[in-house]
Amino acid sequence: MFEARETVVVNATPQEVLEFVADFRRYAEADTKIRRIREVHREGNDGYVRHGGQLRGVPGPMLTSHFHIDPGRSLTVRADHWMLRLEGLVTCSPAEDGTLVEHHERFSFRGPLRWITDPLFRSWHRSQLKDEMTRLKRIVESKDAPTTHA
Repeated sequence: MFEARETVVVNATPQEVLEFVADFRRYAEADTKIRRIREVHREGNDGYVRHGGQLRGVPGPMLTSHFHIDPGRSLTVRADHWMLRLEGLVTCSPAEDGTLVEHHERFSFRGPLRWITDPLFRSWHRSQLKDEMTRLKRIVESKDAPTTHA
């Protein structure tokens, strides 16, 4: 298992940040691990996205990631595949200059794969998440960022 956690203050409301994260096609601009989005379905605060991914340029399997939004507070995402399990959490709380956004991700590869993947991806993942949060801030604060779910 390897995991990473990063925070950033974004000049936007918690709801704007969470709606951006829940728009997986748009969020893929910030999260370069998300690739090949095949389907997105959302009903209210729950949904799923069917997508592929990549870690350190290595293509991954097609996953179905289920998500739940706690409005104005958090978004959780989980994918369970025979090869790996993914858990993600984005929390938002008011800050002096906008919203404090904390993002936590955990990958658990199964079987002998973990002996290769954990050391290969651990330090890269921490660096990647830091860059992801920098991109999230830039995109959400830009004038062309969506303010509501499309």
